[in-house]
Amino acid sequence: MIKNARLLTSATSYKKLPALNQIEIAVIGRSNSGKSTFINRVTGRKNLARTSSTPGHTKTINLFEVTLRDNLYGINALCMADLPGFGYAKASKKIRDSLWQMATEYLAYREPLSLLILTNDIRRDPEQEELFLRDLCFERGVSVIVSATKSDKLNRQQRTKRLAAIASIYSLEEGDIYLTGRDSEGDNFWDMVLPIVC
Repeated sequence: MIKNARLLTSATSYKKLPALNQIEIAVIGRSNSGKSTFINRVTGRKNLARTSSTPGHTKTINLFEVTLRDNLYGINALCMADLPGFGYAKASKKIRDSLWQMATEYLAYREPLSLLILTNDIRRDPEQEELFLRDLCFERGVSVIVSATKSDKLNRQQRTKRLAAIASIYSLEEGDIYLTGRDSEGDNFWDMVLPIVC
């Protein structure tokens, strides 16, 4: 389904990003929630988003162009924005506040934004930051999907229980939760997302 994916640009503010006539999807999550791994998996590019064993690695808005095969749903490309994570306790308050502002201003004001993907470790309940981001997007009319990451860490019964709990806290249907883990397929993600944004 994905023909190619490449980094277009990185910026420290949504104001510095190019004005593009393409659908834009943003990805954000708590530090160490598997955000970069998620982006690499759904684009089929192992090293597109730089992963790190150190949480809080992403410190800019990284904008990727994703080219689709066969002009799916009437489009041949879209953009995916990798936003800085949040909640990394070892960073200084100044840095945490700066990264949070960078991400929330993007979500509040970036015109092409059509969908937010919130990566949420399936073993953790969402906290007030995740719910704030959900509400920020809902107020703009931007759709939200939660990616329950690291699902391979749990057995099937545990996954079912945690999915129900996460969906309830977000006030979302379980169908709005996308399961990701070591064996998840990127095509399933695009089958879910493209009808929403196109």
